[in-house]
Amino acid sequence: MLIKHLLISLIKLSSYLIRTTCLTVVDLTNNSIGGEGGFAISLVLKENTRLKVLKLGMNKIDDMNASKIILSLGKNEFLEELDLSSNHLGDMVSNSLSYCFKNNKRLKVMDFSYSQVFLDSEAKNLLEQHPCLIKLDLHSTKCSEGIYLIL
Repeated sequence: MLIKHLLISLIKLSSYLIRTTCLTVVDLTNNSIGGEGGFAISLVLKENTRLKVLKLGMNKIDDMNASKIILSLGKNEFLEELDLSSNHLGDMVSNSLSYCFKNNKRLKVMDFSYSQVFLDSEAKNLLEQHPCLIKLDLHSTKCSEGIYLIL
């Protein structure tokens, strides 16, 4: 019953986020939206042109659906800040970052702290060329470059 209620709420929220013309910041931190919610958010990001900040930390979003969120950023040229900290992120998200960095030049802040994310060599090269990224939080991740990068 709780899962059904949560899914209905996510569908309503997703529908609203696609239609809204005013909302620019959404903080869904610690709402247990899970993989299904991550998938719904990835669909919203493909359509929404107003959202600037999206905070999804501590939501039990799995690697596959978090990867879909990252890939959707390649098509979304409006989002400037994304927080996916403390979720179940790993290789799929890491592999999606190159596409994101290559195709989205508006991102300013990304937070992947407390996850299993790493940057492959292509992502590192694209990151060096990224014109807007000012903060990339990799605290407590698999990155060997250090705990925290500020560009």
